Amino acid sequence: MAQYLLKKKISLTHIWHSPKVRAFQSAEIFRQIQGTPSLPMEEIKGLEPEGDAGRTAGLIRAAKAASLLVVSHLPVIVDLAYQFTDPSVNPNIAFPTAGLAAFEGQGENWKWLWSLDPSTLK
Repeated sequence: MAQYLLKKKISLTHIWHSPKVRAFQSAEIFRQIQGTPSLPMEEIKGLEPEGDAGRTAGLIRAAKAASLLVVSHLPVIVDLAYQFTDPSVNPNIAFPTAGLAAFEGQGENWKWLWSLDPSTLK
């Protein structure tokens, strides 16, 4: 998935990850593949599986990151995604294990761009 972002020329300015070890490891893989060892990574409470999606969405809205990668877990990542889009407009944002989704926005104005299931890359 990190290679996919690189091939699509999606460069990151920040990475947030949950306190879980596997999330940190995944975030580190993305940072290494981006080729930017100084890319800021930050552990965010609220991104763990039972995290608070509403609080975390507020942190994202307030962040000054131009391109933020959030490494989290099910089920909170789905709840977080719906903080940034209207479920009646985008009812099926998919988050399979190791999946990616992209959102674009600022403040309260966000839209879902795409999601990607890693099985489609094989």
